[in-house]
Amino acid sequence: MGFMKNLVMKQLTGKILKQVAPYFAGNTINIKVFVDKEITTDYSNIITDAMKPFQSIIKNIELVGFIVPKKCWNERRRQHNILDLITVKREGLELYIIKRDIFASHLNWAYGITSPVNGVCIVSIARFSDSETTQALHMTFLDEETRKQLTLEIQHEIGHLLGLIDHPEGQHVGNCTMNQTMHMENPEETNIRVGDSGQHISTIFCPACSAWLEQFADALKNRNLQSYAERVAKMIVGE
Repeated sequence: MGFMKNLVMKQLTGKILKQVAPYFAGNTINIKVFVDKEITTDYSNIITDAMKPFQSIIKNIELVGFIVPKKCWNERRRQHNILDLITVKREGLELYIIKRDIFASHLNWAYGITSPVNGVCIVSIARFSDSETTQALHMTFLDEETRKQLTLEIQHEIGHLLGLIDHPEGQHVGNCTMNQTMHMENPEETNIRVGDSGQHISTIFCPACSAWLEQFADALKNRNLQSYAERVAKMIVGE
């Protein structure tokens, strides 16, 4: 059984390595951020600030307005089915910020969903904003709280995109944003140096997550994605 499992992991790692390679192929890694045109609040500064912990890996951010395809909308559920957005063929990293609630085949709803294999993460502001969803759930958020939660959720999903894994519920590591259940109220911030930028960035990554980002940044310089592909393979099989 151990031999077969290792063989499957090796084959899966090879397939992932081939698929993710285009996302990190250039000398400068970029990400394209698609902002739902239904969102009228300007979150551009929030998005830029949320990306700062990853600046040793992602060098450029391009903001683009977009309209969520009509085929994604499920009128009965009043949610977007974002499976079509996940599976679109792409050659670079992409982040989608969506106004309405989202779901996928395996999730009834989510703050965000990430697919490292497809180079994409999708974040919805519906459950921490002044929206139909929050009103229906009798939830209220101040605008500043919405901005704070959006920052946290972007960091959480981009973390997954770059190979960070959830700390399981019940096994939280301090206030690391990769805890499976985030502290959605009054998150504590710590100052941890990430990457080779020479700056201390206000973030909430634990030392282990920060160490992986450092390792991944070095691996990209050497154009070696093997360890990244292995981590993504383990995420897929649930190890």
